[in-house]
Amino acid sequence: MKKVLTILAISSLMVAFFAASSWALTYGFTNITSNSTDNAATGEAQLFFDITDAGNSQALFTFSNSDDLGDLSSITQIYFENNAGILDGIVEVTTGNDGVDYLIAGRAGNLPGGNTLDPRFDADFEVYPNQPTAPNGVNPGESMYVLFSLAGTYDELVAALESDDPNNNMRVGFHVQAFDDGGSEAFVNNLVAVITETPDPTPTPDTGEAPEPATMLLLGAGLAGLAILRKKFNK
Repeated sequence: MKKVLTILAISSLMVAFFAASSWALTYGFTNITSNSTDNAATGEAQLFFDITDAGNSQALFTFSNSDDLGDLSSITQIYFENNAGILDGIVEVTTGNDGVDYLIAGRAGNLPGGNTLDPRFDADFEVYPNQPTAPNGVNPGESMYVLFSLAGTYDELVAALESDDPNNNMRVGFHVQAFDDGGSEAFVNNLVAVITETPDPTPTPDTGEAPEPATMLLLGAGLAGLAILRKKFNK
């Protein structure tokens, strides 16, 4: 009997934990400007973004510059193309490091090299670093977060990111500066997530969302089960 109670209690806690956890999809980027083969390869190897369901019809975009290769680069302007109409607006921009400082553009500019794509890249939203640009961008080992409100569901956002239908997709592009040779490149997200359903290690901004009743019930059941077991074992 004790073994059964133990299994039930632990199972309830595990289900509650995973139900409450955030999960992220990670996407890489493809170079579109080809100013330098080396810089293009560096960007494609160490620049990524995650999307996480933040609840309350919101999604968190996390932009990261890996320092695994030790190559210099700085993500500066970041552009969002919203053909599917899934993005409603930018709620806030937060930074994961003291050296990162971003602003929300009142009007989106043009992704460098975006007019050479077919179809061309027409940005609807933009965030950019405060001056000085490259030092305040996302440099190796740094990250920054853009929280969006959604006009649809998180699943629809994922479908739009992975769609090649120009009338029903969305794309993310960014300008990268301060490579080792001082050059710059532009990149657009790949259509397929490179890592799927990985636990999100980054803190999600507080959206004010209350835990789901089912999750709380499972957590309560697990804790109650453990309390009963403790009393039995102490006798």
